[in-house]
Amino acid sequence: MRIVAQDLTYTYNAKSPFASQALCGVTLTIEEGEFFGIIGHTGSGKSTFVQHLNALIRLTGGSLKLGEYDLADKKCKFLELRSKVGMVFQYPEYQLFAETVEKDVMFGLKNFAKDMKEEEMKAAVREALEIVDLNYAEIKDKSPFELSGGQKRRVAIAGVIVTKPEVLRGSTRSVKKKLCSFCTPFTANGARRSSSCRTTWTRSAKTAPAPQCLPTGKW
Repeated sequence: MRIVAQDLTYTYNAKSPFASQALCGVTLTIEEGEFFGIIGHTGSGKSTFVQHLNALIRLTGGSLKLGEYDLADKKCKFLELRSKVGMVFQYPEYQLFAETVEKDVMFGLKNFAKDMKEEEMKAAVREALEIVDLNYAEIKDKSPFELSGGQKRRVAIAGVIVTKPEVLRGSTRSVKKKLCSFCTPFTANGARRSSSCRTTWTRSAKTAPAPQCLPTGKW
């Protein structure tokens, strides 16, 4: 999914004494299949930008297109878009909530793939858990809150990749490194591409040789 931003601008608390501009004229193009890095100080607008990608933050200035989706269009199919843009947050506890690991990972499918049969969903959950190196039979009936920190993070990632998003974003260096390690074999191997994301956000210089730097605190 190609991402094209043109003069993207966003201000928190606009038209108030507490107004704070987070994005100022962001223009960039990310081609499908790229591993792309964004580097910047805290408050430089990294998270603000990526939260625009699935309309967690609605567009207020400039233009943004993800593939066929024009986020400036009020008729944009945002639910359909969100099924194709996955986000893994810094703390897995923010994403885990169900009684069992299987139910937690299956949540996205129940929202975005309602036509899938129960057995198909379970097969997809198994595949997602195996991608993140978790044993489906051993972990599926456990509470996600009984797991170790590393296991929680892997389950959180599985809950996102189970829907096979076309854009996948991590929020911290450790999350991004895990996403890259899980996704790289699939993006490099066409035979298994259908089980992977196609664009991953990462801070790793090894996988993102030309990162966008935000040294001033604003774009």
